[in-house]
Amino acid sequence: MKVMSTMTPIQIASSVIEKLQEENRIALETLHKSQSNIKSLERQLIEKEQLIKILQDRLRAGSNSFLEMSNRQKEITIKHLELQIQKLLKENKELEQQISALQSDICARCETKYFSVPAEKKVAPKSITKKPVTKSAPGKSTSKSEAENREKMLERIIEHKDKRIHHLSKEVQRLSQTEKELTNKIYRLTKLIPLSHMPSEILTECLLKEIQSLESQIQLYKGEHGKLPYVSDATKFKTFDSHPSLSVKGTGITTSNSSVYSKKVSEKIGSNTKRKDTSFNDVGNVQHENATLVSNLHKLYSDVSELKQLFASENEKLYQNISKDSLQNDILRIQWKEIIIRLSDIAESIQNIITINPNFKKNEPAISSESENIILRLQDRLRDSLELATQYENENVILKENIAKLKDELAQKKENQTFQSQRSQSSDERISSKTAQRPTHDVDDVQQLKSLLNLKQKQLDAAENHLGTCQNFIEELQRKPLDSDCIPLKKDASTCTDYQVGELPIRSLMTKLEVAEKNIKTCEGVIEGMQKVIQNLEEENIRLESDLHMAKFKKALSEANSNHTVSLKSQLRDAEDEMSAINNENKELKTKVYSLETENSSLQNNLAHVNEELASLKAANEEKSLLQSKLEIAEKRVESLETNIAQEQNSVEKLRQENTELKTQLQSIERENLLSKAYEDDVMSLRNSLILKEDEIRNLKESLQAFEHKAYEMNHYRKTLRQEIEKLCDILLENSESSKTAASRKAIYKAAVLRSAQALLHLDDNYNLQAENDEKCDALEEMKHQVSVYLTEVSRIHELLTIKEQQREDLLKQYLDMNGQADVPGFESSHELHFQEEAPISGIQSIPAANSSSSSRGTTLASSESGIHSADKNIQTDQSQAKHGILNCSQSEAVLKSVQEELETSKSITTYLLSKCSQLEDLLEKERTDHAKCEKEIEMLKNTIKDLKNQVSVKSNVAKRLNTLIEMMRSKECNDEITVEQLKSEIKWLVDENQKVFEKITASQAELFRCKEENSMIQNDLDSLKRQLINEKYEHAKVNNELKHLRVQISNSQSSTLNDV
Repeated sequence: MKVMSTMTPIQIASSVIEKLQEENRIALETLHKSQSNIKSLERQLIEKEQLIKILQDRLRAGSNSFLEMSNRQKEITIKHLELQIQKLLKENKELEQQISALQSDICARCETKYFSVPAEKKVAPKSITKKPVTKSAPGKSTSKSEAENREKMLERIIEHKDKRIHHLSKEVQRLSQTEKELTNKIYRLTKLIPLSHMPSEILTECLLKEIQSLESQIQLYKGEHGKLPYVSDATKFKTFDSHPSLSVKGTGITTSNSSVYSKKVSEKIGSNTKRKDTSFNDVGNVQHENATLVSNLHKLYSDVSELKQLFASENEKLYQNISKDSLQNDILRIQWKEIIIRLSDIAESIQNIITINPNFKKNEPAISSESENIILRLQDRLRDSLELATQYENENVILKENIAKLKDELAQKKENQTFQSQRSQSSDERISSKTAQRPTHDVDDVQQLKSLLNLKQKQLDAAENHLGTCQNFIEELQRKPLDSDCIPLKKDASTCTDYQVGELPIRSLMTKLEVAEKNIKTCEGVIEGMQKVIQNLEEENIRLESDLHMAKFKKALSEANSNHTVSLKSQLRDAEDEMSAINNENKELKTKVYSLETENSSLQNNLAHVNEELASLKAANEEKSLLQSKLEIAEKRVESLETNIAQEQNSVEKLRQENTELKTQLQSIERENLLSKAYEDDVMSLRNSLILKEDEIRNLKESLQAFEHKAYEMNHYRKTLRQEIEKLCDILLENSESSKTAASRKAIYKAAVLRSAQALLHLDDNYNLQAENDEKCDALEEMKHQVSVYLTEVSRIHELLTIKEQQREDLLKQYLDMNGQADVPGFESSHELHFQEEAPISGIQSIPAANSSSSSRGTTLASSESGIHSADKNIQTDQSQAKHGILNCSQSEAVLKSVQEELETSKSITTYLLSKCSQLEDLLEKERTDHAKCEKEIEMLKNTIKDLKNQVSVKSNVAKRLNTLIEMMRSKECNDEITVEQLKSEIKWLVDENQKVFEKITASQAELFRCKEENSMIQNDLDSLKRQLINEKYEHAKVNNELKHLRVQISNSQSSTLNDV
């Protein structure tokens, strides 16, 4: 009961302290997480603000200068990355070679290879071809070739063994240097980072790749060196049968890498024997080195994060130095002012948490703008926060160590008390004799265990000596090829000249190799057995160590039990004598117990308060978890905003491309509009020219109609004149009796003919004047006037002809009466019929000619020409008839002469008229060709007008589309501006939430400070309680000493009484 009453408050206090430490650790972890989340959110905010700035700059002032500088930066980064990639590729190749050397069973650095090619496929050496041909059997030649091949194979195997042994001797040094190389690489990593203007993302990716490669190497190093010395792999000790590449066909030899493996095993066994006493210390050192490597890696990660921030600040400096335009500077100033205001708000909330390090500014260059100073201050404050967190962790570690020390001191004090009690009780001989028997048994057990360990160590030494002898034997075998009795390494032809001479050394070599193989196999069996023995010994060592621990524990229990039994026996012996004293002491102890119970109640009350505070801390942790969930939601929102920004950037780029395309289209459309305007001007000019040509064509058509009408009238006049001439001729022939009448008729006829000829000549003159002059209207009026004159003369001639017909009839009657001829009436009738038939035919031909189109005008002219030719023929027939009549009538000769003269004049007139008609036909053909050309041109112009109209319609449609696209672009720009404003509002909201989170963190930190103060109070209480316990223990020890003295006195008094008795 006393022990339970003394131990309960310490256990309670220790449990409370452990709980508080765990809660402090959890709170610190949450603080670190929240700080990391805050940092990530701040970085995301900075990146988003930079993106918004870039987008606004590009939208407002263009992106030419920024793109050029970004391209330059990208080129610089590409160069740096290429250099780093080359370095990293070299290092990767070296590491891959190392890994392949470790993983592969075959050595990668040995130049020789295993030869599994049969002897039949190999070509004989040149030394054999140069030998003289001897009369030997075919079996001897084959045996010689086989022997030579065997010699070569043996030489190559021996060379490979030598190189393998040399390489294995170097591998130990290489493995010892791997740790140094890793540390050097870690140091090199810090210098690999160039002080260039690389973007942080690419740089971090490169560094993370290098760090991952280093971690993989460290893990491999841990796998190689971090194993315990008693671990053994059965797969490493492979025999020659498992390597088919080392088997030689046609021979009974089987070689292996047993020497290599035996050497490795011997090295491991030697290391095990050397490290047997200090194995646990070595394992601790290896673990400590691994821990230092991991800590170095964590430092590298932190350095990488700091370098990210430095490079981001340097990139911002460059961007500020590059942007020299006035508009961009104004925009940047406005944006920087907004950012400064936001950051000042954030800084005010952070100042309650973090202290500023003023000495940090000395190592950094002077920065011109206010924004960069604020960013650097934030970085300093965040670093200080990390330092505070590390300080908190160190303080917790120190507290744990102090508690462990106090526990150790308490345990030591307890042990000292036990030792003092044992010394005080050693006076009793009986008890000491009884207690001495049991430790003797324990000592015997320990001695037996030590003897077993010595035997096992001797066995291990014997195994090591055996392995050393095996290694020496193998080395002697390897040295023997260098002697003169063995096979030479050089390939001389003299050694292979004769089969009998070279057969003996080959056999000796074969026997030696067989002996070596047997020895190697025995060594392998011995090694496997030794490995099993070593494993068994290690297991027995572990078991014995556990037995030692159990024996020690049992010894301690036996000592405690013996002490307890001694104390019980002494209490039983002295119970009656010490009841009164014990009762008094019990009373005192009860009072002390009552005081301790009151103290326990106070401690329980304190524990209740602590539990309440723990509940409040748990509530605070729940609030922190809620805040973390909110932060995660905010991060998700930020990611969604980043995706939206990326989409908007893509849309902006698309819109820019569309703008460029639309600009090009607008330029092409403007050019086409200019061309269309030029075409329209040309079309208007062509239309005007068409209108003029149409007017000319109309005038020409009218003139053609007038000419056709004129030709028709001329034909009619010709026919009427011919008829009248024929009639006059008939009249003149018939009226030849009266000379007077004939003279008068001739005079009348001549006058009429002369008038008609004058009229025709006058018409011809007027026609020539019309052709020469351009004024066609006047010529037509004159033609009309002359035609009217001509008609009047024709009417007059007709009247004269009627008079002449009457006179002819009278003359015919007289002629018939005079001559009495019967043939004259037939002549008259035939002549009259001829003229009667000709007149209607010519009239019928002339009428359709006037009403027909321009295509039938040539036919009318042809008909007129045929009519003139027929008239000429009729005139000729008339002449012949007239001559025949003149022969009969001598009186009419004079009349015939006059008629001939008139005919000649008529012929001249007809020829003149025919020439005019031909000229008119030529003019008509020319006019027709011109008309056709004009019609073709009109059709071409109509087609061009249609094409132009189509083009104009297409261009108008394109212009409408462009207008719609421009409107869409404007609407998209408005939407983009709206989205940007929304993003700004969301960013402000996130900043406000961050400020709230900062406030909550400050509150949580205040609570943590309060908890620390309470912990310090509790620790002070614990110290006071410990002091009280120490005082109570000291008093308890005094009481025990007094009891012992009393017991001694009682025993002395009893002994004295017994002696007296």
